[in-house]
Amino acid sequence: MVWLKKKNAGAAPGYTWEHDGDVLDVDEALALELLERPGDEFSEGEPPAESTEVTEPEPEADAEPEGDESQADKKPGRRRTKVAE
Repeated sequence: MVWLKKKNAGAAPGYTWEHDGDVLDVDEALALELLERPGDEFSEGEPPAESTEVTEPEPEADAEPEGDESQADKKPGRRRTKVAE
């Protein structure tokens, strides 16, 4: 397998580069064929850096905590909206 970078988003048999500059691990025979094509559409690439950090989304500032008793007072189908000052 060979890491192959594609200049513009696109596809080759069995592979899809969703974004410009994406790098995929491609079968060596196909990689050699694609690299031989005229132009600079394909080039050898580096494996993408893998992130081992797990992040939790930040809670919304105006979100009410779960289980808040004020939820019982709300009527179904009605929404509270903020009025711009």
